[in-house]
Amino acid sequence: MCVSVSRRAGTISAPARADGTFDTIGDTGTILGMLDRPFLTDVSTMLQAGDIIVLYTDGVTEGRRDREFFDEERLVDSISDAAGADAQETADRIVAAALDFQRGEAKDGIAVVVIKPA
Repeated sequence: MCVSVSRRAGTISAPARADGTFDTIGDTGTILGMLDRPFLTDVSTMLQAGDIIVLYTDGVTEGRRDREFFDEERLVDSISDAAGADAQETADRIVAAALDFQRGEAKDGIAVVVIKPA
């Protein structure tokens, strides 16, 4: 399955490969709504059986508890912990982990989309 992603600042794509490795797709573009002509980069990647792609907003990784961020390491751990789950369950687990880290109160919007080829 070929997936094309257009990135902007604050939206990251993290494919988790069936072999347990993680990648980041593309380069960060500009924030939408700030410029008349935002800079976006389109990138394609192939997903194989067992791979997933996770699209998420910065409200996930920049979620704070005191002076500490949820960060990408915790995101990767959340994705790994959901190994074998379907796409919805994986997204739900990521959101739950991010909210739990923030003691149940998000300071920024959280959006997670998981794509898992059948």
